[in-house]
Amino acid sequence: MRLNDAVTGGVLVIFALAVLAYASTFPSLHGQSYGPDLFPSLISAGLIACGAILIFRGIRERASDSKKRPWVQLEALANNRSAAINFLLVLAALLLYILFSSTIGFIPMSLIILTTLLYRLGSSFSLAVPVAIVVTALIQVVFAKLLLVPLPPGLLSGFVW
Repeated sequence: MRLNDAVTGGVLVIFALAVLAYASTFPSLHGQSYGPDLFPSLISAGLIACGAILIFRGIRERASDSKKRPWVQLEALANNRSAAINFLLVLAALLLYILFSSTIGFIPMSLIILTTLLYRLGSSFSLAVPVAIVVTALIQVVFAKLLLVPLPPGLLSGFVW
């Protein structure tokens, strides 16, 4: 599957606008000029800027393309079994995380998903495991300690700091 950058940028801008709209519903803190909506709003602004760059680049690329390729090309995905499996595996990983993260927990789910995806997408198993461990630990620390957003402990309830 191949998407023109303008399509990807458009989806990114729509997503960022939705996050921005939702963040504007957060309550304000008394006595402060900023509140819980600040961080999501800043990220949304960055995503809108990146989406606009992608849209501009995609339109410019399509204008200079002599073959006038379509905005979305699905035949690459349909003709390549490995790419289709990778695409479905990423979707399955997202679905499994949504369904089981509260019971199993972030750390085990992240380790399983990252190791599986890294290995499937070409990394050796001996590289996929340490990368999955480091990335999971970094995400846990950033969310739990810096952003104060608890991730689901699941099976590790009582063990996760």
